Amino acid sequence: MVAVVALVHGKPGAYGISFPDFPGCVSGGTSVDEALRRGRDALDFHVESMMEVGEPLPKIRDIAEIRADPEYAEDFADAMVAVVDAEVPAKAVRVNISIDERLLDRIDRAAQTTGETRSGFIAAAARERLSPHQAVEQSAGRLEEPRAAYQHQKTKPVRANKKRRSRQSP
Repeated sequence: MVAVVALVHGKPGAYGISFPDFPGCVSGGTSVDEALRRGRDALDFHVESMMEVGEPLPKIRDIAEIRADPEYAEDFADAMVAVVDAEVPAKAVRVNISIDERLLDRIDRAAQTTGETRSGFIAAAARERLSPHQAVEQSAGRLEEPRAAYQHQKTKPVRANKKRRSRQSP
């Protein structure tokens, strides 16, 4: 996560949000909170779109750097300044993992079908699983772990209580 500076403008009932480091990325809402939530979604979508088309991501500046930029002097005059956490990818790192051979074959076939690399496919699956929406639900205790179609049992199955016949001595 990276902290991205946002400028919020408006009046009660109508607020807009923009991101100086991401020109063209804007959103709005009827409250400041709604504008911030929708702004974060817009920013995440904007970054994903830039990555998909191969557009380089800008250098993320802090508040002081943006405030010093003459292009935004007028915007700062009547704006609320906020910081929004965004999913901006970092440098790729090589990792070594162990994974079921058949699962890896399925991943490779799915990645090939969608035109992705194995690493890209696994990273996209992880991002989806770790999405902010799921994290919020999980922290609220409402998210159930997905259940596999088959789960290997490590212990013996529990049997129904049967009355044992007692052995009688002859």
